[in-house]
Amino acid sequence: MVSLVAAALARAQAFLLEPAPASARTRRSPPEAAEGAFADLQVAVIGLTPECGSSTVARGLAVALGVPGCRSAQLISVTADGTRDENGRLAGKVFAGGSGPVATVWDIAASEVERASQVAVESDAVFLVAGDHSAPALAQLVSGMLSERFGRVLLVATRVADRARWSGRAIACVPDSRLGAALLARGRRPVGELAGVLTELAAIADEAAR
Repeated sequence: MVSLVAAALARAQAFLLEPAPASARTRRSPPEAAEGAFADLQVAVIGLTPECGSSTVARGLAVALGVPGCRSAQLISVTADGTRDENGRLAGKVFAGGSGPVATVWDIAASEVERASQVAVESDAVFLVAGDHSAPALAQLVSGMLSERFGRVLLVATRVADRARWSGRAIACVPDSRLGAALLARGRRPVGELAGVLTELAAIADEAAR
């Protein structure tokens, strides 16, 4: 089956000058929360292409959205091999057990967007991740096309060497940090520029849920 991302890429390549469509959908109403409070949150992170860095972004968001004593977080990966939680077990319910708020981040492979489309539809924030090797204009068009189905889809560029290429297209540029990626793979918070970008993306996701 051709994935939604692959179909959008093909369409964008055929109509490169076509303007990105406006969102045609209204998101579900999030739980009411007082200013500064934490609430349940669902985020979808979609890879534009294989090995584009989307898993690092998803893992980073899960780390950034988890606040000790205030909100827990979990990461669920949707790949061709199945749907699994951060511990590698087959995932079941969207939200983990417990009485406190939970932030759930879905890491959705480019080939599995069709299967996880309902997750994206119900998410408070949807991010499309493109590697720096991708054409910025093409990536922006794909995010606009996916917005037709999922609401507003925010473009994030990874391993960026030249920020100017993505100016006006991506909402954030994630630097290439092998150390940061290694820390995230172990569930630890990175430092420096990568930490700042992930904090910014987490704030955008929280704002979308209000």
